[in-house]
Formats: sequence, structure tokens, C-alpha cells
Amino acid sequence: MPVWGIWHDAAFWFSSSRRSRKARNLAADPRCVVTTEHATEPVVVEGSAEVITDPQALTRMLALENAKYGTDYSIELLDPAVNATIRVRPRWAFGLAEGDFTGSPTRWVFERNEPGRPRHASDPEPPQVDPSVAESRRPRLRQNRGC
Repeated sequence: MPVWGIWHDAAFWFSSSRRSRKARNLAADPRCVVTTEHATEPVVVEGSAEVITDPQALTRMLALENAKYGTDYSIELLDPAVNATIRVRPRWAFGLAEGDFTGSPTRWVFERNEPGRPRHASDPEPPQVDPSVAESRRPRLRQNRGC
């Protein structure tokens, strides 16, 4: 689904009416694929969605959205009783630029088993990690160019 959104805190954020088909579908099954509204330079994100109601997080999201889109929406726009503010924790993302169609496609793969990250029943069990391997040596993000 193409949406206005922002990248913040290692996640893609957007909002939608609580009564929308989009919000109801995500409430029933948080697995999703979203894409940005920019058709000539799309970014596609697959991940797990969750509705955010924390007032500080909503205020920050609104400030970032107003800055990005040059809008002046008030916090009432993100009233959790009316609208759902949704954070998508990515599994992977893909982006490209129309002006460099063959050289720009880039895919990012994110780890699934980060602390605090939602897991789906369909996710495989996380691999067993040798405790002697330093956590700081494990990559958090992998970027593949030209995929």
C-alpha cells in the first residue's frame, strides 16, 4: 500500500484512520508490505506493523511528518481514538531511482530477532548463537547493491 510516511528509529511510520480497511487488516495480521508515495523513487518495506499510542512517540512522529511534507498538522491528527499511528519494523527493504534504473536498485535485509522486535508465528526459530561470539561482531543490517 503506498502511504505518506517517515523513516524514524529504524522503522517506517505512517498513519491511517482507525476505521480504514488498512488499519483493520493490520490489526488482524501485522505482516505487511508498504511503499512510499514517490512513484519514481519508491522504497518498499516488508515487515511487522504495530499501532503506537505513546504520546511522546506520536508527538515526535508528527513533527517529523510536518517537517518532511511541509504541513502544519496538529496532534489531534494522531488522536489514537480516531487515527492509528503505525510503526513497521522491517524485515527487508528495496529501493530504486528512476534516473539510475539499472544501477540504483538496492536491497536491505534487517535481522528478525532483535530484542523487543515482534516475531510472527511463521518466522523460523532464531539460530542458536555461540556465546563466545561477541554480539558487536554480528551485523545488524546488510546492504546488497544491484539486486
